[in-house]
This record gives sequence, structure tokens and C-alpha cells, in this order.
Amino acid sequence: MTVDQDGLTLADRELRARLRFILIALTVVFTIGWIAWFYPFDDLFDRSGMQLGGDFPVFYVQACFAAEGRWKDLYDFDAQGREMRRFLPGMSEKKFLPALYPPWTAALLRPLALSPYAWAYAVFFATSLLLLALTVWSWTTAFPLARGPWGGVVWLSAFGFPLILETLISGQATVLAVASFGIGAALLQRGKPRLAGMVLGFAAYKPNVLLLVLLGVTLRWPRSLLGMMFTFAGLLALIWGTAGLESIREYLEVPSRPEAQSALANPPVAKFHGLAASTPFTRRTEYRAFALALALAGLAAAYRSIRRNLCEPGVTPIYLAVLGMLQLIGNPYLPVYDLALLFPIAFLFLNGLAERYGPSVRGHVVFAHLGLALLFFGAHLSQWIAQETGWQPFAWLFLPATAWGLWELGRESVASSKATQV
Repeated sequence: MTVDQDGLTLADRELRARLRFILIALTVVFTIGWIAWFYPFDDLFDRSGMQLGGDFPVFYVQACFAAEGRWKDLYDFDAQGREMRRFLPGMSEKKFLPALYPPWTAALLRPLALSPYAWAYAVFFATSLLLLALTVWSWTTAFPLARGPWGGVVWLSAFGFPLILETLISGQATVLAVASFGIGAALLQRGKPRLAGMVLGFAAYKPNVLLLVLLGVTLRWPRSLLGMMFTFAGLLALIWGTAGLESIREYLEVPSRPEAQSALANPPVAKFHGLAASTPFTRRTEYRAFALALALAGLAAAYRSIRRNLCEPGVTPIYLAVLGMLQLIGNPYLPVYDLALLFPIAFLFLNGLAERYGPSVRGHVVFAHLGLALLFFGAHLSQWIAQETGWQPFAWLFLPATAWGLWELGRESVASSKATQV
């Protein structure tokens, strides 16, 4: 097996070339197809009747209410519907898009209301691209995988990973979670836990999106809690000066309302990928609680392992990747858009493996191809299966992936073993 100066074999270079081609092709074809789907461009709806930006109206409607000081309407679903049909004439009366984000999210989005809907979405889209670029740039300052021979693939993945593309065109804010997690991970790798905590704190735009990650980071880096508290205090101050602290109580009461319970209790089967949502028999509250308990047990095991192996190469990114996988396992409501978190999770885990074993896949070429195929297309294949059968198998892969991460955390690397033997 011939290995070049950059540590790659011929098989590695072929894999890298395939990934580059696939990522570029996905970006181009996806973008052209998305634009063409709106032809003849005479309104803001595509051929299926979906509005430009997908779920972006839930953010724009809250931004409008914030700009007009209509804080009392923030969680009034009837008022939300009327406002959406005002800036989206032609939207079906039957369409129900409840805005369930916390009041500080509305306050932060307030500037979007200064522009018409289409322009506001363009700003939102451009900001998402900027956050993705900033995330990968931060990785180049902290992780060797992002600046080595695979660096080009990492950059292309930020804009060509299918779940990232879907998140962008669907008007979702998960890119903010991706950036918070990714940039926070880079800062932790560089030994800046307080600053990392400040960045991770912005995941409060949707409190459940990175909750277990924040818990695991706080356990490993207690000083990060100071940064998180600083961000949370800033958000509370923002609410105190705008919507008022009473809006937090209203936000917390929303899930108990009948219309909200109906929406949360019967989510579209194909759109939700949580472990409890993977079979027709486990889509109940008690199984969501079991998935959360399983994730918390995994978190305890991960923390125990990293405490024992702090000096192992690649331990920080592997630990963070495991936290990300546990987040996906334990999240009771995991929409397909939140699977965009697989981008930083996969990067962190692969970087940890590269630090331990080098950048070459060596004798695992077939496994690498299969793993990447599942990572890129597994979620959408699973959605198709769920539409046909009611079963959502993609979430089952979270368990062996997490077990692999925990195994890597708990063992000594090859380099450490050799040093011990000497």
C-alpha cells in the first residue's frame, strides 16, 4: 500500500475525488431543481403549493409581531395565521404553521420585519450561509482534518451535505445550532471554554436542540457554564426590555394548549427521526422518556471515559461527537431539519479518528463508502420507507454510532499503547 507525503493512499484519493464530485453535483442539481420548481415565478409558491422558504413564515411572523410590539399575539395561533396570509396571499386556509419559538428568538429576529417577506428570507438564507462558512473557518484554526488533505471536502460538505441543503431551502434555523455546536467545539479544542459557552448559549433559540450537548460540555468544562450564563442573561435582558418577562411564562404554557398538543402529539411520521419515533409501537410519551434516559446513561458513560483518558489524542472531538449523537437519541422531537447536526458530529468524530490513526481510511475503503452513503442519503431513504411502512429506521443507526464513539473514548490509542509498552 503506497502512502504519499500527505498520508493518503490511492484509494483515499479516489474516495476524495468521488466526494468532491458528489458534493458539487448535489449543490448544483439541488439548487437548479429548487429554483425550477417555482416556475413560472408568478408568486411565492412552488408547484406543490409550498411557500418560498418552507417554514420560514414561523420566524417572519414572530419578527413582525416583535417589530409592531404585538407581544400578546406572539403565541396566538389565529393571529399568526392571519398575519401569515397577509404577507403570503394565496396561502391555504387549512395550512397550520404554529410559531412555537421562545420570545427571545422573536426579539432577535425583529430586524427581518424591516423587509418584505421574500427579501427577509434572502437575508435569512445569506446569514445561514455565512454561519456555515464561519463554522468551517473556525475548524481550520482548531482541527487538522479541516486544513489537511480532506479540507476541501469539509468546505464542500458545509454547502452540499443533503441535510444542510434541505435545512437552507426549508427556512429552518438549525444552521444556528450547527454553527453554535461547531464553533463552540473549535473553541473548546483551543482551550477557551468560557467563550465556547457563550457561543453554545445561542442554542437557546430552541431550548431542546442542544440541551444534552450543553450538559455534557458543562460537566467536562465547568467554566463553560459562565459563558452560557452570560448569553442567557443577555437574552433575559433583551426580553425584559421588549416583550417583558411575562412572555416567558406564556411560552412555557403553550405546549399545554389543546391545539399545540394536537400538533405535537401527531407529528408527520416521515419528518421525525427520534429513536422513539422509529416504530409505530414506540411513538408514545413513555418511550420518549426511555430514549432520554438511555441518552443520559450514555452521557454518564462518556463523561467517565473522558475523565480517565484526558490525554488521549482526539479525545475532545470524539467526546463532543458522542454528545451530539446522544442529543439525537434523547431529543423527544427530532425533525429531519435538526439532523443537519450530523454534519458537525461526523466531522468531529472523523477528526478524532484522524488524530488517532492518521488521515487515511487504509483497509476500510468499503466501510467508508457505505458509512458516507448512509450519512448523506440515509435520512431521506428512511423518510421514504416511513411514508410507505410507518417505520423510520435511520434512528437505529444512532445506537451503533454512539457505541462506537463510546468505545473509542474508553480505549487507549495505538500511540499511547506503544508508549506504555516502552
